[in-house]
Amino acid sequence: MSKKLSSREVIALVSQTDIEPTDALVSEIRKEYKRNPDAFQKNSALWKGVGLMKTKVLIIAGAVCAVAVLCVILNKFRVTPTAHAAEYSMERFDPNTRADVSDEFIVNQYRSQQMMDNFWQRLTKTPKASDEYTIDGVRAEDYPDYYAGNYINVDGKLIVMIKETYFEENYRNCDWYKELAEVFKSEDFACKSARYNYTEIINGCTDLVYGQLGKAIKEAGVEWVAFGSGDFGNRIVIEVRTAEDAAIIESIASSDMFSTVVVGDAVPVDD
Repeated sequence: MSKKLSSREVIALVSQTDIEPTDALVSEIRKEYKRNPDAFQKNSALWKGVGLMKTKVLIIAGAVCAVAVLCVILNKFRVTPTAHAAEYSMERFDPNTRADVSDEFIVNQYRSQQMMDNFWQRLTKTPKASDEYTIDGVRAEDYPDYYAGNYINVDGKLIVMIKETYFEENYRNCDWYKELAEVFKSEDFACKSARYNYTEIINGCTDLVYGQLGKAIKEAGVEWVAFGSGDFGNRIVIEVRTAEDAAIIESIASSDMFSTVVVGDAVPVDD
């Protein structure tokens, strides 16, 4: 007796293959995308008073297709897409254009999200100290040393940032690439060199919130509005109210890991 799969399991299986999904399935994913586009942006910036919080949103979409037939096809023809760097655009997707995206983009983005979900699930979550910043409860030291973030490109494909000391042009022979491909259960992604890994970025956030950097900024009489870690820019962005505040912070936080943005009297929206 064959097992009856849920709609979510069907979509997840399709996302891990190189088989084109049915028009009905694409239609259902597009409907969910229009209803809740943020669910397809796991690393979208949600600015808070104490930093960038990343949300995990469960994507639920109905699939109108013959499940039993689909399972047979997936088991018979399942393949693992292979990344060829030249085939991937490094241009980041602008969320402001989300209303104009194609069906192909939405399917690609969903597949990319599934790959990153596999990555997050493999990370170890150990208890953190009271004066330690984390992202999704994951400590700085619990991220792979080569990992520097990720983003979605203009085609909906996954681009993974890799610390420059690990990155090679022909990276598909690197141990870290093979490890990522195994975790993702796919090779349908490309990689880009970055200066700072996630461990360094998160430690920088800890220094800003709990450490000497934050203390020095406070002693200078400056209060920042919010901050966030931007994967594409590979830096920590600090929001301030005035250009004068920005100049003071930039003189204290001299590392190019930090940058400032003047937001005036804007107040962060709390969920």
